Formats: sequence, structure tokens, C-alpha cells
Amino acid sequence: MKRYDMKNPNIEIISFDLFGTLVYYTKAWWFMFMLRAGLLSKQSRAIFQKGVLTSVTTDMLLDNIIFRENNFSKETSYLFNKYLKDETQSITLFADVSRILILLQQKGYKIAVTSNLAKDFGQPTLNVLPIKPDYIIFSYEEGCRKPDLKIFEKITSKSGVSADKILHIGDKYKNDYLGATNAGMNAILLSRDRNNIPSKETHFIHSLLELENILLL
Repeated sequence: MKRYDMKNPNIEIISFDLFGTLVYYTKAWWFMFMLRAGLLSKQSRAIFQKGVLTSVTTDMLLDNIIFRENNFSKETSYLFNKYLKDETQSITLFADVSRILILLQQKGYKIAVTSNLAKDFGQPTLNVLPIKPDYIIFSYEEGCRKPDLKIFEKITSKSGVSADKILHIGDKYKNDYLGATNAGMNAILLSRDRNNIPSKETHFIHSLLELENILLL
């Protein structure tokens, strides 16, 4: 690994992953819902896991995807939506996010958010951001997910900015770092856990505040 210290004056757009990069959950609903709904059997777990995976590339709410073709009770659907609401309401910014997003936008950079997520999480996540992103690329709207090149190419097509003038930042090596670099973009891997650094020849930072020394000097 190598620290990211390249000062590229040609960068025009900063693209951010969401979960694990800008936001996180304070409440996780999956296991408690399955437990309370009595759905811990292998078959039930498989149905819900398939539904969640499908939702990431489908422009439909989770409840419609999971319950439309499966014979679950109304009570199970109600409980599902209760836990899902608890989780979406628990979406929280990491402590280093507000300052850096505001500074970057004030400096003149365009901000994109590029995320694999279900429709249920799209607007609730945007609601907690301290700024309005210039470009929003969500997998459920595009029908594909990172590291698919189509996700990253969507930033260039929406903005008209070439890939080499875009910097993508995310916490997943395959989805974010490789996905972006394979699309011809600049990339930084955000490794918040200082003890968990992949043994790859990868540009990385431990905090988004480090971007002040990279992009704001």
C-alpha cells in the first residue's frame, strides 16, 4: 500500500461511495427481524437474501421484491418494514464527512455519490448528507452494480467530464478502487481501520480529512 499524495490539478469531480465511506448504520435489522419473524430456516434466509441482492439492481422497494412472489404473512411484512424503517432512520454520517464535503464543494469540485444500494436506502441516505451532490449514480436506478464499468461510466456521461478528471473514493478494494481505475479514473481506497490494510499497491487514506492536504492546498 502507498499513501495517496498525488496532487492532480486536473481533477474536476470527486465521486464518493456511500456506506462505509460517508455513512453507516447505528442499527442493523437483518438478524433481529429474521429471529422475531421465525425465519431462520435455510430456505427462508435464502429467499430474503436473494430478494436483497435483487433489490440492488431493481428499481423497486424491498417489500415489493421479497413479498410479491412469496407466501409470507401480513404480520411478517409489517415486521419487516418496521425493522427496515429503524435501519434507514439510523443512517449516520462519519465524523469526518461534513467538513470535507463542504470544503470540496466550496473549492469548486463537483461531488458525485456512486453506490450499490436498494431503493429503500436512496433518499434516506441523501437526506443526511450536508450537501446536495451534483451527480447521483445508484445501482438500483442503473440496473447494475459496482464494479461494473457502466456505473462509473455513468458519471462521465452525466457530467461530460472525462474519466481522467474524476477521482473516486470508497472503502471496497474491488468495487471502488478497481472498479474506478478500470474505468480510467483516479481512485483512493479509504481504509478507516488502520490495522486492516490490503497488501496491494494501492493509494489509500485513513480519514477523509486527509483530502484537505491532497486537494485543498
